[in-house]
Amino acid sequence: MPCFTRDRDALARIDHIDGGRVVRVQTSVHRRPVSEVVADIRAKLSSIPFPPGYDVRYGGDIADRAFTVRRLFWAFGLGLALLAALLAVRFRTPLAPIAILAAVPLAWAGGYVALLVTGTRLDLLTLVAGAFLTVLVVRHGVQLLTVYRDRRAHGTNDRVSLIEAGRGRLRPTFVSTVTTVGTLA
Repeated sequence: MPCFTRDRDALARIDHIDGGRVVRVQTSVHRRPVSEVVADIRAKLSSIPFPPGYDVRYGGDIADRAFTVRRLFWAFGLGLALLAALLAVRFRTPLAPIAILAAVPLAWAGGYVALLVTGTRLDLLTLVAGAFLTVLVVRHGVQLLTVYRDRRAHGTNDRVSLIEAGRGRLRPTFVSTVTTVGTLA
């Protein structure tokens, strides 16, 4: 049985659920990130040799957080799929959503690098900021593609249409990105 040194950390009880023994350990996460508490629990449990058939399951805040993150990713994936379908209908081609949504992983990678540089940890709030980042990238991708198609409709070749669309959308994209980052910071 683990030996806990803090006042509130203790063996809560041993239960029997579905014919198996369940040992519940209770601890406090007061003023500490949940990820640090989980790391401490894993470190303490790694020194305990569990008999066959025993495993570790987390409850409370840890389980709630994992459930929330899973639901958030599920909703985000469903939203991206619906967005891709809407973009395909709007632009009348399946290539448009691919071109627009291809920028999303690049934006998330840049956001992750920014988190590493600033020393910010990845938590629920940063995932919500990532959703805002995705909306920003998709919005500007749609506007860029719309300007490009408008230039092409007026007889301009592909290269010139892309350059003009990029030049025309650079300042609005920059201003809205800076505004969004300033608002979230």
